[in-house]
Amino acid sequence: MFRYLGSILIVVMVLVLVVSLGVILLDRVAVRLSAEAVLRLTAFDGIGPAGGPPPRLRAWLEGVQPGRPPGYVWLVTRFEDGRSAWGWLNPHGLCRTLGPPDLTAGTYRVVVGPPEECPRLDLVAAATVYVRPQDEAVIWFDAAAIVPAVGAHPAGGAAGRPRRAGRARVGRPPEGVRDIVDVVKTLASGRLPVYLVSADASGYALARRCLKAYGAPPGPAFWVIPGKERSRLLGLKRVWPCVDAAVVCDPALRAAAAGVKVAVREAPSADALAHPAETRRAWRGIRETLTAGQGGDGNVRR
Repeated sequence: MFRYLGSILIVVMVLVLVVSLGVILLDRVAVRLSAEAVLRLTAFDGIGPAGGPPPRLRAWLEGVQPGRPPGYVWLVTRFEDGRSAWGWLNPHGLCRTLGPPDLTAGTYRVVVGPPEECPRLDLVAAATVYVRPQDEAVIWFDAAAIVPAVGAHPAGGAAGRPRRAGRARVGRPPEGVRDIVDVVKTLASGRLPVYLVSADASGYALARRCLKAYGAPPGPAFWVIPGKERSRLLGLKRVWPCVDAAVVCDPALRAAAAGVKVAVREAPSADALAHPAETRRAWRGIRETLTAGQGGDGNVRR
């Protein structure tokens, strides 16, 4: 009898071990699947001077945890004409590469995604590359002065953990934003507007979508890495040095723009739309200041 009990006990122990091993394996598979399900790709607009160096292209692949390698090594940026550029992903998910060196002045739509060897339809992001002559007149706008709730987010290193806000739906513009956009359109007449987006990858994506949905005039959404404002604006000015003004609300951007010798006009944050009269008055003053002395071409006469 004890011999049979011993055999039964052995069988039960084996079954327990098999079930435990199965639970562990299923748990790891679930973690793996959930990690892949939350991967999120953001492609940033590129800029470049016509006839100059090739534009720098950037993308950000978010993993399930900040600083965790997302499981991919390369991303491919594909242009509409069939040309492509490969970019290596660093361990934090940031991809940097160069576009074609012979782009003429124009606007180029690009699509970023994994190589064809490991395609994922949910990991495809689009962006725009702006190539303009170096003597093109431009004006900078802080996106946080136009779009509420997408200002600089606390970040560690090159960029922080992307917030879920980047997947938020864009509805109708809040009250008062249309008045701001009307002023932006006036100031962008005869100039290329460049929207400074000081945010993480997710905040950047939301800001760019909102700018388009709210009717802001077309122009690159330039990613300003939080904590690296001066170096990013210095690089932007090297591409297009004829900057008429910077209309900003973020203190770090104000200091950085002044540090690269750009005339700064302070605007209220779009989060201050609870005071529409003050916001309209501030933007009216900015418009009057920057349009004083304009000629018919819309450029400030210095």
